[in-house]
Amino acid sequence: WRTSLQRFIRDNMYSNVVPDDLWYAVQLTVDEQDGGDDSLNLPVDVAVIMNSWVYQSGFPVVKLDRRYNTTGGDDTVVVTQQRYTLSPDEDPDRFYTSKFRYKWYVPLRYSHISNVDDDDGPFSDPEFRWIPFEGVEFELGKSTADDGGSDFIMAHFGEYGYYMVNYDQTNWGRIISQLKTNHTFFTPSMRITLLNDAYALTKTDMVSVDVYLDMLSYLVNETEVAVLTSANYAIVELLSNMRDDGDEYESLIEYLRPIYEDAYLSHADDSEFFNTGVIACMC
Repeated sequence: WRTSLQRFIRDNMYSNVVPDDLWYAVQLTVDEQDGGDDSLNLPVDVAVIMNSWVYQSGFPVVKLDRRYNTTGGDDTVVVTQQRYTLSPDEDPDRFYTSKFRYKWYVPLRYSHISNVDDDDGPFSDPEFRWIPFEGVEFELGKSTADDGGSDFIMAHFGEYGYYMVNYDQTNWGRIISQLKTNHTFFTPSMRITLLNDAYALTKTDMVSVDVYLDMLSYLVNETEVAVLTSANYAIVELLSNMRDDGDEYESLIEYLRPIYEDAYLSHADDSEFFNTGVIACMC
């Protein structure tokens, strides 16, 4: 990137420029690379990738839908994308018509976790794929979950792109199971991303509220204030949205109370934002 900026400034010194001049400088730099980095093996020109982000509002939800082979063969993963919106029935072209039809070229980093005891670290060598507008399908390998192993896909750790990730129901369940077994398997930033994405996706019915509530149950063992603070924002909003729902609201309070007893009360003085949830669940 630094080389591209230097080239861009040098080649356009004292000149007027447009965005494509910058993308051209980046393209020249990419073309000079030796190909050792998969992220530089671009499916299309830099300008096409970047313009899909610059000239569209919003961002995508990338779904990894794992197709589980029950006959001993390799599992496959079907990757699709759609625009994240809280108003799915609203015409996306109401104010601006996108020539990309609200699809993006997405830089997807992911790991297939089949051994949680990997000494080298399960996220140390992630796979990389560019996700085109139409999505992609690829083989993942055989599942080890039937042998008692923890086998799931985890994507977007490190947050190398501006998108959310959704998974099939089974994969969500396996991630949540790992959180409950040993949440420190994931870094605090990974846990924040999982919690934030799951909650945001419940607002669009892409993820069941039951999945999100099941994920929250691991918080009884959470000790990181940053993670607890992030989760608390969503919990307080959820409580506020359900305040008029009578029995459902009371059931939610009862469900959340142990979480606040075990995780939040010990940190209640650390942040004013904890107090709203603590007061709601403990009073």
